[in-house]
Amino acid sequence: MRRVRVGRGVQPLHPECWSAHSVSSFESSRLCFIDTTDEVTDLFGPDADLAVAVQRITREAGVYTRDGHSDYGHAFVSFLNDFPNVLSPRSSLLVLGDGRNNYRNPRPTCSRTW
Repeated sequence: MRRVRVGRGVQPLHPECWSAHSVSSFESSRLCFIDTTDEVTDLFGPDADLAVAVQRITREAGVYTRDGHSDYGHAFVSFLNDFPNVLSPRSSLLVLGDGRNNYRNPRPTCSRTW
């Protein structure tokens, strides 16, 4: 698992996940973020090992562009900018995460555009 130096120690990166499902077509997009959102749908096949998928996300996906700490505000902005057509009126969006924003701007107005 990729790690970043934080303060005195080294902390592992833990991606947060989004899952956007279209009810009408049963299509699904899996997106993850730490401070930036990226699509990881291809990493989750029918026989995918979850531990391997999480390791691949931290190595291969563009889920962080800053220091590796959760930043929901920046993740929401990157989601809206990079994936504007993922959600429709028949979509469900599930955001799974620890809820920590590390004292960064949560940008609560972003959710009003969904």
